[in-house]
Amino acid sequence: CRDRRTRQVSIARKRLREMAASLTAPEMRDEESLLRLTAESSWLDRLVKSLPLGEKLELALYRAGLSVRPERFVLLSVALAVGGWFVGLVLLETLAGAVVGSLVGLMPWIQLSRLRRKRRDAFEVQFPDALDLLIRALKAGHSLSTGLQMVAKELPDPVGSEFGQVAHEIQLGQQVRHTLANLSNRVESPDLPFFVTAIAIQQ
Repeated sequence: CRDRRTRQVSIARKRLREMAASLTAPEMRDEESLLRLTAESSWLDRLVKSLPLGEKLELALYRAGLSVRPERFVLLSVALAVGGWFVGLVLLETLAGAVVGSLVGLMPWIQLSRLRRKRRDAFEVQFPDALDLLIRALKAGHSLSTGLQMVAKELPDPVGSEFGQVAHEIQLGQQVRHTLANLSNRVESPDLPFFVTAIAIQQ
């Protein structure tokens, strides 16, 4: 049971890393990256992202720590709404009952909002420890990338995974300002812009 749980966590983290890699800050996107992401998307995924709020849904799912794909999240909501509609219609035998039953389709969105706040609060709690560890690493003569990797190893999610993603992007050759812009895009934190500005000045 523990091995199965470990595998599930590993798969979820891998999917979140893939999502993080695709969540490029709008100001850092180029034509090539947009074409690549479009080519890699399924037709259903492209349809969801064409909806008014579809483009922001994957970012919201990532911020909530959910590894589910946007199109599956939408399908789940629709399925629950349709199922609730028929259950309400059968049990209450009124149109009003069917409408009330269909509101069960909002449950995934409510849960999404709750998990998003929970992950944001966890980041805020861990952020000071991450800064302290990073500062000590830089004072010891380590590079920024190495310092970020140390934070990723020492601290749990979400701070550990976010700093680890920044270190990974730097290792892949991206400019530091690009990786920091991507971090600011992925994470909801009022303190993060000050950190990004400080690192940019240091660089």
